[in-house]
Amino acid sequence: MKKKILFLALTLVSYIGISAQNNDSIAPQGGFVFPFGIKVIIRLEPIDSVNFNYSVVKSEKIAEMIDNYDNDHYFSEKLDDNCIEFLFCGGTHGDSREEKQANYQTLLILKNGTKYKLSYKADIQIDQTEKLVSTSVVDLFSRVKSKEIWPYKVDLIALHDFRKK
Repeated sequence: MKKKILFLALTLVSYIGISAQNNDSIAPQGGFVFPFGIKVIIRLEPIDSVNFNYSVVKSEKIAEMIDNYDNDHYFSEKLDDNCIEFLFCGGTHGDSREEKQANYQTLLILKNGTKYKLSYKADIQIDQTEKLVSTSVVDLFSRVKSKEIWPYKVDLIALHDFRKK
């Protein structure tokens, strides 16, 4: 019974996060807000020769804690040329349960399926505050995985302003 209640609560939280993607009060222009514990594929849509908007092609919940280093199996082997796949979830590493708890991190792992080096912006929500705050991110190299790491729980992330470098 507890598992059913937990599953229903997590499903509701995921649904609220996905359905609130276009909420003008929190989502940046040209971007979406994603809840913690999600795998997403987005399709970049050119606005001009440098800038992109994007649409969500697919999203699914990620309930388990992933390994910080062994996570290739979560990603598609081949992405469409104009897509980016990402995981926004908890990660850890270590042998014992204690090590894994001590090494907890929030991860944003992105796989750039485009032929372009891209920059983008990210805003995060921590401790269920009302506002998203800007955070630094690294550029995305073509056909390569990139990783952003926070040593604390991040509740929501907004991705926006994708640009060719």
